[in-house]
Amino acid sequence: MAKQQISDIDQHDAATIGDRANAALSQFGDTASTQIGNSPLIALAGGIALGALIAAVLPQTERESELLQPVGTKVTDAGRHAADRVREASKAKVDELAGDKLREFFGFGGESANDSA
Repeated sequence: MAKQQISDIDQHDAATIGDRANAALSQFGDTASTQIGNSPLIALAGGIALGALIAAVLPQTERESELLQPVGTKVTDAGRHAADRVREASKAKVDELAGDKLREFFGFGGESANDSA
């Protein structure tokens, strides 16, 4: 008899929990849709972060390595090349500005070597 009462309570509780879960899921969907509509870039960033997390957790297959390695190499090389160009341009600008300030300080005029050439 006690088992029957527990079984009845469990079925009733399960139905109630199911109804609550469905309502909560529906409300979550509505809220998420509204938030994505209000902030699509944040939603995009969240999606990318979630995708990166999933990719980090799942093991990489041999086929993925085979297909993506050339792309990864190209992206890495392009990034290094761009960083080198930015570093060189920044260094040249700093040297130019520092040179102008040193010439001004020592009284050699405010014209940089690049301006006079």
